[in-house]
Amino acid sequence: MTIIVNSSAQPAQIRIEGEFTIYTAAESKQQLMDALNEHAAVNVELDAVEEIDTSGVQLLLLVQREAQRLGKTLTLTGASPAVQEVINLLNLAELNAAIDATGEPA
Repeated sequence: MTIIVNSSAQPAQIRIEGEFTIYTAAESKQQLMDALNEHAAVNVELDAVEEIDTSGVQLLLLVQREAQRLGKTLTLTGASPAVQEVINLLNLAELNAAIDATGEPA
């Protein structure tokens, strides 16, 4: 798993590549929360996520909730087939509303 943060972009760009699972949860959480705390707006790109489990989904929901609590803007874009499959399987309307079928922010 790789998380690439481009802090110079507006909004800040976070690209998650590879595995987004329980095995990478602690590292992922820290990087995502740091980026959210440092920027008023964050875009998380999910098109390169090859594998995601419930821990990855929980992190997305956590970051989404924290952004709302802090009054910050969080956008999720480019859901890979793996991400879309898990979101649909778990029937997570909250995340489905954040990512439309084209992978662009809703």
